[in-house]
Amino acid sequence: MKYVDELTFPAVAICNFNLHRPTWQGNFLSKDDFTPILTDFGVCYTFNAGDGNDTHKVKNTGRSFGFSVYLNAVEFDYNIGPRQGLGFQVMLYQQGDIPLVADLGFAVSVGEEVLVGVDVTSIQNLPPPHGSCGKKHLKYYDEYSRNACRMECKTDYMVDYCGCRMFYMPGNATVCDFRVMYVCGQVALAELMNEESRCECPLPCTQVIYKPNLSHAKYTYQAFANFQAEYFGVPPEYFESNLVKLHIFFQELAIHEVQEEVAYNIFGLLCDIGGSLGLWLGGSILTVIEILDICFKGCCGSAWH
Repeated sequence: MKYVDELTFPAVAICNFNLHRPTWQGNFLSKDDFTPILTDFGVCYTFNAGDGNDTHKVKNTGRSFGFSVYLNAVEFDYNIGPRQGLGFQVMLYQQGDIPLVADLGFAVSVGEEVLVGVDVTSIQNLPPPHGSCGKKHLKYYDEYSRNACRMECKTDYMVDYCGCRMFYMPGNATVCDFRVMYVCGQVALAELMNEESRCECPLPCTQVIYKPNLSHAKYTYQAFANFQAEYFGVPPEYFESNLVKLHIFFQELAIHEVQEEVAYNIFGLLCDIGGSLGLWLGGSILTVIEILDICFKGCCGSAWH
């Protein structure tokens, strides 16, 4: 583990929400601080995306030095759809990467205060011949990542299979209509999962992973719910069935470093060869001298005396 003076805060993608009173290190944010994006989970908004702006840095630990927001599910606006859960999907990821929220995000439920302590892991993999990391040129993305490669593979397979793409997929192909999306599209993506060899996405040589550690508490107690109900003009039950208070922060200013290293290189081989030669040559010379000494004493010892 490596302790540092500051850390880059992750990009935070939050899906299906109305945000209220978002803050960064105690300062209120505006809608301009969030970037709308289309993901595999639907429309999401990203804080600290790093698209043309400087990314936020953190020099202290704890939720006072992180990102906080109230999320409002607005349950009465929900319609019957492919997802049955009431709540929000959140993902932490490195700037410049593609957020696969449906696959890699975590869920937060309404009626809770959720604290997300973040751990940072830096991974360094070795390229061939000692390792298997690498990258490949992508058509739709400027920078390589495994998520971007997987998304590009899904897009190409979907276009070949159905003649169109999902709304969140990159490229210029026609976007599938609702019927094709849920009839042909679901079948295509299910078949692609059974043909993993079609998606050759090498392991990146450098990667930063933000791991969320979640803890939950009920939001909020009855007395405070009654107070807020008067302020917002809603019944006290509204908070339990619609609201989430989310805090995201670093637990410690440290990076867990994982590095692949060459177990046996050419220098080690030469050292072992040299040591072995020295051992065997030295042993052979000593053995020859001892044999000659024994023969000399055996043959000439009596005559000498």
